[in-house]
Amino acid sequence: MSASVVLTGAPGGIGRAIARALVARGDRVVLVARSAPEVARLAGELSRGSRTGTVEALAVDVTRPEGRAAIVRCAAARGCDVLVNNAAIPSFGPLEALDDAHVEAVMATDLVAPILLTRALLPVLRQRSRATVLNVGSAAGRIGLPGFSVYGGAKA
Repeated sequence: MSASVVLTGAPGGIGRAIARALVARGDRVVLVARSAPEVARLAGELSRGSRTGTVEALAVDVTRPEGRAAIVRCAAARGCDVLVNNAAIPSFGPLEALDDAHVEAVMATDLVAPILLTRALLPVLRQRSRATVLNVGSAAGRIGLPGFSVYGGAKA
């Protein structure tokens, strides 16, 4: 039985691999990313040879309320039963070298947005018998590594 999946951070390395695997197994996928050209390019690539309507591109910012609202509308229209929170901003360097804006962007994207998006999607997901939320983590969130304090903290 195929699933209807919302995948954030779709064009990135892990996101791209997840998207390919989902489409290959016959799932319907909404690819979400900030960059319209990148997400459209991936959707076009994955749509070749797949059923019409299998892949949809949605260019929104998951850290913005209007971006999350657009995802919820799209998910409701497609009968979404799976959310994959994969969007992330990598961060490496000594903490004192990272400016406030960077730290806030990493925390907003890697920690706060998945929580808020999941909460916003709960009414849609609860209508589905096989609802699933998958949060893509990182080993950096499990072990302390020099230079990964912000990213590791967000992923923990």
